[in-house]
Amino acid sequence: MMSVWVLLLSLLWSLVEVHSQQTFPYISFNGTTLANHSYMDLSLVGNDVTGSSDSVQCHTDLTTCCSKAQGSHRGDWYFPNGPRLLFSEDGYSIYENRTAQIIDLRRRNNPTSPVGIYRCDIPTNAVHDGTDFSVRDAPVYVGLYTASGGDVEISGYTILFEISDLSGPSPRFTLACISTGGPATTVTWTRDSTTITQGTQTVLNDPVTAQYTHTLTVTGTVEGRYGCNVSNNKPSSDLAQLLVSCKPNGIKEGIILTLFCASSIQLPH
Repeated sequence: MMSVWVLLLSLLWSLVEVHSQQTFPYISFNGTTLANHSYMDLSLVGNDVTGSSDSVQCHTDLTTCCSKAQGSHRGDWYFPNGPRLLFSEDGYSIYENRTAQIIDLRRRNNPTSPVGIYRCDIPTNAVHDGTDFSVRDAPVYVGLYTASGGDVEISGYTILFEISDLSGPSPRFTLACISTGGPATTVTWTRDSTTITQGTQTVLNDPVTAQYTHTLTVTGTVEGRYGCNVSNNKPSSDLAQLLVSCKPNGIKEGIILTLFCASSIQLPH
């Protein structure tokens, strides 16, 4: 009798789950259908810079979570099916840079690792000042979409954002690339390899470090592969690297897109 009640309750719960999932719109990315819940999904693949200028390595997957949490514990990574990743997990490595306030998750060549949304939980004592990737007192959800495998490009990395509902009358989002070691002589924004000239801006943040913020503001819900290509001309005696990073800035909820951020050094002839 007890088993019958358990079966009925499990069936009822499954119906509730299906109904709750169907109340959300669905978005497809690389053939994978995602339930568009109210979370951020950020996938970052490419350059693995571990802190020193000469230790750039190429990994199959690199995913980054940015946290402002105080103390030694920045956050934790979790598998798509729920368990927490350990630092010694087979096929993975976790690098925590407390100075840069990032937590990198690297997936080495491991064909058995699950594909899906990897979650990064940030402690609720984080200071949310707009420079991290989380919303207040909420986790950041990170996705690795690696069904096709393949090597990443060493020239940059890809970011995917997916946030909840986009139902406002005037939807817009802003993408930002930050470069240091400039000044940048060339800043080009693209969408699916097409140059974008409207809605771009470059602002000098710090004249000492020559840090610039390059922004692109897009009105509407235009999906695509967005690129920020930054380069500068530097004398051969100056070996400083032009460093470029990407982050969301004032993104309205509900857009799914990719942002490709690349940097290059062009020495004068």
